[in-house]
Amino acid sequence: MGMPNYRLALAAGIACAASPLAAGAQTPASDSIPRYSRVTSVRELPDGRVLVSDAGLSRADLLSPELRFVRAAAQQGGGPLAFRSSDLLLAAGGDSTVIVDDIGAGLLVLNPSVEAVGRRAFPRLTSGTRTLITEVRGGDAAGRLYFTGFRPNANPSAARDSAPLLRWTPTTDAIDTVTWIRIPVPGMRRSEANPDSMINVRPDPFEWRDTWTVAPTGRVFVVRGDDYHGEWYDGATRVATGAAQNVPRVAVSADDIQRLRDQKFTVNTPQGPRTISAATGAQISAVKPFVAEGAPPRMDPQGRVWVERSRASGSDLVTYDLFDNTGSAVLTVQLANGARTVGFGAGAVYVTKPVENGRYEVTKGRWSGR
Repeated sequence: MGMPNYRLALAAGIACAASPLAAGAQTPASDSIPRYSRVTSVRELPDGRVLVSDAGLSRADLLSPELRFVRAAAQQGGGPLAFRSSDLLLAAGGDSTVIVDDIGAGLLVLNPSVEAVGRRAFPRLTSGTRTLITEVRGGDAAGRLYFTGFRPNANPSAARDSAPLLRWTPTTDAIDTVTWIRIPVPGMRRSEANPDSMINVRPDPFEWRDTWTVAPTGRVFVVRGDDYHGEWYDGATRVATGAAQNVPRVAVSADDIQRLRDQKFTVNTPQGPRTISAATGAQISAVKPFVAEGAPPRMDPQGRVWVERSRASGSDLVTYDLFDNTGSAVLTVQLANGARTVGFGAGAVYVTKPVENGRYEVTKGRWSGR
């Protein structure tokens, strides 16, 4: 028997209207419905107000319960009480909030009144085991931070395509490894110009990888990308493993490849700067990974993890599998019109809805958690 499948309806009464900008500023006008570029996180406050983090526009906004702009939650910049990039929003003790500032390599703390009150730098390791934080994914109720790292020579037995999932305890600065996860890495192929030499090949843009999230208790849920199964970890101990999910694979289309070719960027070479595309030098798979690229799993108030599947080119139906505390997928939820989940609140799920010109608005869907 297949998993139950639900369509999620957006709450009525939350408009999707134009969002005028204040004259000469990048800040939305007061009481407008803001538009965003790349929402990474939404956090509902105890009084119903909502914090929205947009990494694409480097903005952190405070919205009313009706999702209208109130003010900036914090300022973007280089000062001691500002952020350089607004990424993940994490709950902190006493109804405070932490903004993860990846570019600024630290955490910006907001008090319950949504005022910036302090910063904390990311951890740094010495003694020859330099840690690079590549992806901060969550924090727990004890104030510990979880991230994907890369430690040169820290685990010589680990595969080249593995990275540690690390847990940092700020009160002691201790860092420990929860598990290892798979990440894409460049490959090697023989040079056509010189068959006696090997050259690096860029990672396959559709290569599978592991992804993960953190519960408030500190338990970590990992989605293994090879066969699409879930695992729960309590510290470094794996406490539950679900079965591999039997879901259809999505083919990489000609449109997908063309979009990669259209993504241009400049790299420095010995011969000078060179413009290449995201497809240059990559060996491209015939199928997409099970989990959608750039879609981190999110946990709802019932403790179930929402994992977004890859979708076919041109499809605007977004499918989520919901995994329980045994690591098993127990429910499928679908959102129409390209809407995607970005956070949860009391009886609600917050989603981004495409509007125009690559912009999105945050709206609210009713979610009973059944």
